[in-house]
Amino acid sequence: VSYQNAIAIKPDYAEAYNNLGNILKELKNFDEAINSYKRAIEIKPNYAEAHYGLGIIYQDLNLLNEAVKSYEVVLSIKPNSADLHNNIGVIFHELDQLDNAIEHLKLALLIEPNLAEAYNNLGNVHRKLNQIDNAIRSFKKALTIKPDYVEANYSLGIIYQDLNELKKANKYYYKVIAIKPDLADVYFSLGTSLQKLNQLNEAINSYKKALAINSEFTEAYNNLGIAFEGLEQIDDAIKNYEKAILTNPNYAEAHLNLGLAYQKLGQLDDSIECYKRSLTAKPDYAEAHNNLGNTFMQLGQLDKADKSYEKAISINSEFSLAYSNRADVLINLKRFDEALACYQRAIDITPYKDFILGNFLHAKMHLCIWNELS
Repeated sequence: VSYQNAIAIKPDYAEAYNNLGNILKELKNFDEAINSYKRAIEIKPNYAEAHYGLGIIYQDLNLLNEAVKSYEVVLSIKPNSADLHNNIGVIFHELDQLDNAIEHLKLALLIEPNLAEAYNNLGNVHRKLNQIDNAIRSFKKALTIKPDYVEANYSLGIIYQDLNELKKANKYYYKVIAIKPDLADVYFSLGTSLQKLNQLNEAINSYKKALAINSEFTEAYNNLGIAFEGLEQIDDAIKNYEKAILTNPNYAEAHLNLGLAYQKLGQLDDSIECYKRSLTAKPDYAEAHNNLGNTFMQLGQLDKADKSYEKAISINSEFSLAYSNRADVLINLKRFDEALACYQRAIDITPYKDFILGNFLHAKMHLCIWNELS
């Protein structure tokens, strides 16, 4: 109100318009804030603070090109602003103009060598470029300056998990949790890492903590189900798959996993329905077509099984298990040449799968094809 009164008394009071814009921005009243900043700029064209405030709003509203224009005006007035170069770098990253992003982030660090945020943002760009060593160095530099930097710690955890260096990843996840224990995504990432280490009870605890923070976390319910299934606790697995589906009825992976659980229990009709729902949500889901084929195979419905495997292969031509499964069906259908071709294709894709090679050789011996058995 005081700024509005000041404007009423002095309509060309640029600072009052700028300050009013700041207040409106904090109140999330963006349209009026934009108008206030623009009025300040009309009165005082080189008013850097107003251009900067306008840029921040445009960035928050994801109007990135407009944000860059506002920030570039500020740079023409204040060329040595590290924060400004950092902000522009972030925007260019989001616009996928990665060379420009790196340029501005390095300028920010040239001006302010201890700007941890710029190192973190530079790490994000390097990671997007798959320059993993550079990304690690940037994130670690950010942590040298600011050890409790949540985003940099978490990013290092994700990178090390992607590199399958799981114990290193967990070290950073635990560090994030110690700093900020209310981030569901971090507990979820820790859970997936622990699950890969086959520490299933610890993974379950981590997923439960994620769900205590975010009870609508579909992927956490799904992974919790997988962990319970790994402990042969099928009923608990089914409950969590069902919760995942309740939070997101179109989550194909949960329908698939529920189908697998029912298949383990011998509830094949229920399993088929789950796979069909998975394919309704994701028609090109090769694994669901393959699993549907397995269920039809168990039921002795060989033609349906063959069609399901064929569909899986048409979606993913490198799906060796689907070729092998189809070969098993074709043997039963007495389509021997096609079966041997499918086994051969499966072996070509994954020559290290002993059971596929074993089935292939068994089929050759059964058909009295003795050449090349060695």
